[in-house]
Amino acid sequence: MTELAVTETSIMPPAAEEGCSSVSDPLNKDSRAAIERLREFLFLGVHEMTTAEAFMEFRSCLDTAMALGLLDSAQLDELQTRLAEGEEMIGRYAEANMRTTKGCSLEQELSVIKEQVQPAMARLKENDLVVQRENEELAQRRDGAVVVGTEPKSSARKILKATTEKKRALAERKLIRARWQADIDGGDIAWRRITCLIWGMFSEGV
Repeated sequence: MTELAVTETSIMPPAAEEGCSSVSDPLNKDSRAAIERLREFLFLGVHEMTTAEAFMEFRSCLDTAMALGLLDSAQLDELQTRLAEGEEMIGRYAEANMRTTKGCSLEQELSVIKEQVQPAMARLKENDLVVQRENEELAQRRDGAVVVGTEPKSSARKILKATTEKKRALAERKLIRARWQADIDGGDIAWRRITCLIWGMFSEGV
């Protein structure tokens, strides 16, 4: 009997001898809830993470999962860096997204400016032709003397000024749109980097 008892005791895992759960035991209720909530976040798109409340809840959920040992801590430093960068980029994403949809959209403004620029350019070309013809006529009247029209007429100058202003406004709005789009793309990429890293940090068996 004594020999049998010793043999049975020797094959028991250390965790069972100490009264603790073994590594292969299923997750407890708190751990399951934390991991399920975290996984829900990882399936969200960046547009669903634009509020401060959403990101705070995500961080809290992440801290809980780390405290419960559900995530590999080897990449914790990298995760903290990506979270800091991601929070800033997602903030820019939210601001850019709001600006592109608030009031008169940028696309509509660009369309209006283009419609204004095109006829102004056409009128400017017509005035250039008129000035050229008048200069030629004036040169012929002066017995072949060459007269170069260095200054367009008053109406032509006004059209030139208006066209220049419209083209400048168009260029500025295109630049703004490009910056907003860069912020939108940057926020999306930052969120993807965070989620991909966390998926790789899930402990084995979780």
